[in-house]
Amino acid sequence: MENLKEIKLEKREWTFLFLGSAVGTGILFLPLQAGKVSLITTLISIVISLLCVYVGHRLIGRITCATEQCRSYDHAIEESLGKVAGIILSIVFILFLFTIIVIYGTSTTSNLASALEYYHVAPVGLNSHVWYVALCLVLMIIPLLFGENFLLKLIEKVVALKLLVLVLLIIMFIPLWQRVNIHHYLLFSPHGMVKDIILLLPVLIFGACFFPSIGPMSRFLQEKHPSDLAEVHFSKVNGSIVRSMVWLAIILLLFITSVLFALTPDSLDYAAKNNLTALAVISKSDPTGWSAAAATFAGYLISMLAILTAFYAVILGLIDGVLTRLNYKISKKWTIVIIFIVLFFWIVLKINVLVFIIHVISPLIILYVFFVPSIAIYVSPKLKPYRGWLPIVSLIIGVILVATTIV
Repeated sequence: MENLKEIKLEKREWTFLFLGSAVGTGILFLPLQAGKVSLITTLISIVISLLCVYVGHRLIGRITCATEQCRSYDHAIEESLGKVAGIILSIVFILFLFTIIVIYGTSTTSNLASALEYYHVAPVGLNSHVWYVALCLVLMIIPLLFGENFLLKLIEKVVALKLLVLVLLIIMFIPLWQRVNIHHYLLFSPHGMVKDIILLLPVLIFGACFFPSIGPMSRFLQEKHPSDLAEVHFSKVNGSIVRSMVWLAIILLLFITSVLFALTPDSLDYAAKNNLTALAVISKSDPTGWSAAAATFAGYLISMLAILTAFYAVILGLIDGVLTRLNYKISKKWTIVIIFIVLFFWIVLKINVLVFIIHVISPLIILYVFFVPSIAIYVSPKLKPYRGWLPIVSLIIGVILVATTIV
């Protein structure tokens, strides 16, 4: 019989990993879109988006847990849809994950350089130096070399610190709340609400997804508890998904509310036009007082913690995907080295990733979270027991979300 303490530890570690993956850079940009609608509309959009994300993530958990010796989500796709379709989708999936890693890597070097320059620790233009980029990436890669168990424990502690800082940041914003902002964002009219929800949904879906981390959890459970049935593994995976979703809903609501009440619509519009996060607007607007200074520091800190935890959560899925595609012909350490080299040159060459975010990442998230698992369940005979209303609902959600990216 398993040790109850060990089971609880596993649940907590993977819940933190999922939450760490979701509470990344996406959440820092959410107030920019939320600032265009009322707070009540934002609340409704959060509920809708999280319910949609849960449907897709639950199906992914079903597929990965039902796949024997599952090595990753793309391996489960290949087992369900056949080799040709699996290879094509898995290669696209790997490229998709790598694109996200590039965004996180670029954000890490840029945000750290911005913080060091703001506090006059380093000269302006630090991010343009090759040695600085290389040093940042080396420091980011080192924890990966110590193994998955070490990384899980590290992420748990960092996510706990990140959530603590985020709570403190929410509190720090309270003295900065302005009555005119509160009145503005509490105004609600059903007229145009559907359009406003459509405006928010793609951004919320992007910020709430952590599906690349589900495959690694399924693999971890199968390797550590090989005698357990697939249903037992799924129960654990689904439990971590639900707990993460609940925490994420609370965090999103409190964070967005506090930021909107503190910052004017004009300041949020300025941030959106200049590719800044909502937190960066505090320092750019030259605030005064201890609360503003503390919020500025906490803003830089939470930005770094959010990016790093999301980076590690996603890169686990990327490493699993690369190893699976290469049939484990190279070691995990060499895979990490290759990822580091490609990532380094991509950042140094300053290849524009904004186009990837707008035109690649959102559609691919919809494809892999809603369409692929639903189709796999109806194509694969092994997944026949899981056919029912949920995959159909997932397909409908996918079609609606595709429409929101086009409107």
